[in-house]
Amino acid sequence: MKKSLQKLLTVTFSLAILLSACSKAPNKILPKKDGLWSATYTSTETVGGASSTQTGAWSITFSEGTGVASELGFSAPFTWSYDKKNKTITITFSGSSSATYNVEEMKSNSEKWTRNYTEVSSGITYNTNETFNLSKVK
Repeated sequence: MKKSLQKLLTVTFSLAILLSACSKAPNKILPKKDGLWSATYTSTETVGGASSTQTGAWSITFSEGTGVASELGFSAPFTWSYDKKNKTITITFSGSSSATYNVEEMKSNSEKWTRNYTEVSSGITYNTNETFNLSKVK
């Protein structure tokens, strides 16, 4: 009986830790506190078998449904929304089209977003893969 109780307490404690470690949706996490995040990105574009990769870093401040991304003294305001069902984030910068990212990882201090898309222009096919790694600034 004592071993059964000990096992039950161990399982209960493990479940409590596991459930408390589960993250909330980005719409609850991103604007928390001051909403300041750092984001590194990698964008790889492939055209006709040749690839080129760009990398960079942004400082992003999230508020409820709006935000500002800054890089090298340039700031760009945007709106954003989270689709819980599809686990996607849609970002729209002022005066441009929207981009929808798959939320691959959601943690209280980090997130990973990806986007893969294809465009055809003048008969040339462009395949682009983007990855954003966000880290909460403490």
